[in-house]
Amino acid sequence: MRLPASILLVALAFFFEAAVAGLLNLRGLEPDLLLAVVCALAILQGAWRGALFGLAAGIGLDALFGHMGFYSAAYFFSAFLCGYFAVVMRFDQWLLPGLCFLLAALLKEGYALAYLFFMDVQIAWGAALLKALLHCLISAGAFLGLYFLLSKLYGGDLFSRQRRGRL
Repeated sequence: MRLPASILLVALAFFFEAAVAGLLNLRGLEPDLLLAVVCALAILQGAWRGALFGLAAGIGLDALFGHMGFYSAAYFFSAFLCGYFAVVMRFDQWLLPGLCFLLAALLKEGYALAYLFFMDVQIAWGAALLKALLHCLISAGAFLGLYFLLSKLYGGDLFSRQRRGRL
């Protein structure tokens, strides 16, 4: 039951990101719910499964916004990073998943800023870095709430199979 629920969750986050998130921005800042969902799934279900969800979500965003390969790589590597650190560090509290997501969000935003830098786009870099950091902090707040909700749902009996005869 985990896989269909996860696919539905990523699809709902994709719909939110594509249709609703633009209406909820505050001076250009809105939480990246799709990255939060993908990273939470990577922490809870494993690095490769989360990375595949990230790749699928990134391909959808690439097709929607016309940046072929940009979002796919950013979401893939961010989700894999969260899932990898979850295995290596054995997350059990709220601080390490939050810091890991913050690092993954900074990786995603840094990827976009590096693209702008190498394309020689003239922007106010101080303001762009501040906006990227604030975007990551807002997304980390959304991630922590989502991570706790999903860890309760996946840890409980709602999305897990009943195993009879085994401990």
